[in-house]
Amino acid sequence: MFAEIKTHGASGTITLNDAERGNCLNAMGLLQFQQALEDLRQEKSIRGIIITGSGNYFSTGTDLLALSQQMESDPLDRNNSDLEILVEVLLAMIRYPKPIVSALNGPALGNGAALALAADIVIGCNATSIGFP
Repeated sequence: MFAEIKTHGASGTITLNDAERGNCLNAMGLLQFQQALEDLRQEKSIRGIIITGSGNYFSTGTDLLALSQQMESDPLDRNNSDLEILVEVLLAMIRYPKPIVSALNGPALGNGAALALAADIVIGCNATSIGFP
């Protein structure tokens, strides 16, 4: 499961859980993340959400392997479906009724940076960098 949910009292944590691949984002992972947000939104006891990554990265951004495979199978799509899902997720975060904190445990790059910055509060550590390469 890419988006792993844990609860601690009144807070819910969503961990991007693909450390071996830098927690890169693809359509399936974004849909799981979106569902995790919805599950925590419906949980009355949860008053705030923390988003973090596993391993050394928050997220390295777009899953380039999945993107290249998609381009080979449907070159005219141009990744529009993944982009549409990302936009839906970002809008859901911006409109979310509970506060969201991005706890950056490492680099947040490209679409991973967009995901991190859509939170209400962004907290980093010494290893954190945010960039749009």
